Amino acid sequence: MCYSIAVVGQPNVGKSTFINVLIGKYVSHVANWPGVTVDIKVIRVEYDGEELCLYDFPGMYSLSPSSEEEKIAVEKFVSTEFDNHILIADMTSLKRTLYLVVQALELKGKGVVALGKADAAEEVGIHVNTSLLSKRLGFPVIPFSSYGLKGVEEVLEEALKPQKPKELYINYGDLEYYVSRIADLLRGKVKGGPRWYAAEALAGNPVVKEVLEKLGLWGEVSSVIEEAKRELGEDDLAKIIISERWKFIESLVEGAISVERVVKEAWWTKALDGALLNPVLGPFAAFAVLFSVLFVAFSLNTGFPANVLFDLAGLHGLARAAEHYNTSEMLGSFFAHLALLAKESIPGFWGELLGEGIIAGVGAVLSFFPLIFTIYFLLALLEDSGVAPRIAVAVDPVFKPVGLTGKAIFPLLISVGCNVPGVLASRVMESPGLRKAVAMNVMYVPCQARLVVFLALATLLPAWARAPSVAAVYLYSISVFIIMTYITSRLLFKVKERPELIIELPPYHVPKLKIVLWMTWDQAEHFLEKAGTLILAFSVVLWLAMKFGAADAVGSALAPVSSWALGVGEEPAKIVNIAMLAGTVAKEIVLDVLAISAGTSNIREAAAILGLEPVQALALMFALAVYVPCVATVATMRQELGSWKYVVLSVLISMLLSVLSAKAVTVLLGSP
Repeated sequence: MCYSIAVVGQPNVGKSTFINVLIGKYVSHVANWPGVTVDIKVIRVEYDGEELCLYDFPGMYSLSPSSEEEKIAVEKFVSTEFDNHILIADMTSLKRTLYLVVQALELKGKGVVALGKADAAEEVGIHVNTSLLSKRLGFPVIPFSSYGLKGVEEVLEEALKPQKPKELYINYGDLEYYVSRIADLLRGKVKGGPRWYAAEALAGNPVVKEVLEKLGLWGEVSSVIEEAKRELGEDDLAKIIISERWKFIESLVEGAISVERVVKEAWWTKALDGALLNPVLGPFAAFAVLFSVLFVAFSLNTGFPANVLFDLAGLHGLARAAEHYNTSEMLGSFFAHLALLAKESIPGFWGELLGEGIIAGVGAVLSFFPLIFTIYFLLALLEDSGVAPRIAVAVDPVFKPVGLTGKAIFPLLISVGCNVPGVLASRVMESPGLRKAVAMNVMYVPCQARLVVFLALATLLPAWARAPSVAAVYLYSISVFIIMTYITSRLLFKVKERPELIIELPPYHVPKLKIVLWMTWDQAEHFLEKAGTLILAFSVVLWLAMKFGAADAVGSALAPVSSWALGVGEEPAKIVNIAMLAGTVAKEIVLDVLAISAGTSNIREAAAILGLEPVQALALMFALAVYVPCVATVATMRQELGSWKYVVLSVLISMLLSVLSAKAVTVLLGSP
């Protein structure tokens, strides 16, 4: 059965663009709505395995018709029950074009608000805080552009999600008493929101009058209308209804629209374009800009890589300061003290659960948060200034041969620091299929925490092999990310064509703090709310598993597999398994478990006690490179992929790759 979606909007809001983009990509059949004398098209769309029927209504200024053609379109919209509604407004003239949207939501109680002409708005420096608008309205709000499919597929995806009808409440001021009375008379007897019918009856909408006459309700309703006119001394009640709707729209957009200054062409804009858009220099310039962003973000929040550069420069005091006085370290210390206090204050099991399970879980979330906020703040600066689209163009030739576009550079490079914001950055990809493929596989890019383990294990190798081994692990991991993204995008997410980077290069803007903070908080808050709960749950479950021996049992059960892959005895294999399992909370814990199990804090002594030879240490490095990431990343993957089945599949594949990677190293280099 065809999933029906009504597409409505005022004239010239970008509705034709929306429809034409779909016709060019997904539409299988276009026809006129049978028996309708106005131009309402029924467009059949094959999208993501589902058949959709889009009912393209002609442009209407409101659901209070002012012409015979508009009256017929309004009648069809009011009387027909659709599965969902796409309600289009103009981003460059938002307040005016929201009037029809508000009416439609008040009547139907469900829909997706699509903001057209996002590209035109960007050109003149108009920004809309869609997150704030969505919260105030109570319905999803998504901008779209006339370039490619930017935003169009997101609107379709959102329209396919089940929505329970809900009431959009508008207070009608002096007429509120009468609106409520009429709504009570109509509740359960009309299709749609009774308050909309009540307001439109008071305003003299002829379509509503006809509907209520057919239902035999007009007599009661008209007596309330006459009473309202008499008591208020006002014959034209439509003026009050319209005025109160405009007040509601004013309250919706207040503080949600901002205009920033467009930069006129200057020497520095020409220099930036000359570097970033040059086919030879472009990739190098783009990597330099992004490296600078990541350097600042990670140095402030983790101390790395500033500590490495300070050490190389002989500034060892500054290197130690960078390692100890950063947000992650300070928050980690705070939560460690808090956990200890909880354990001391509440003795026994419950104190341990609160301290090690719950507080540690919350601490994991909050210690990630400053890093995520900083990264997204700096990326928002690039986006808002107009630099980010040029970076994507610069690196596009690098990614095109492997089925990706230049936008893949953002999740890849961000993941070098931390996989959590890397997964979130998959949202920049052009299509739902590519977004999901990147979100599913960017975990293979080694994060900073895994680098700590690599460096420790590399000390077990001959001095000449240490740096090359770490470089080889990174090259291998990134290759796995690219290959797995290519495979899953085509097999799982049905990306059939090689994507083209269709992107508008907006004029340079002077970034406005208000807009940058909008963009930053929209991303950061999403992680804090959604991933936080899952991370907490994962941490508690894992703590219970470690506490009651389940982790030990799992380690023993899988010991033969690790023994086969690494070429070690079953007891060391069990310890490695427990270390890998514990590492899903934070990868550095792998070293802690190995050290505690061996009874020494020296990694070389621990390796000797556990019987790990250099070849096995290298094999473990390759295994960890593609092994299951931390629970924060897994939780974020669930959030972005929208289904546990893809997360579970990803985890199983990573475990298989981990075992096979270790075995390949021991076979190629010779297991001791």
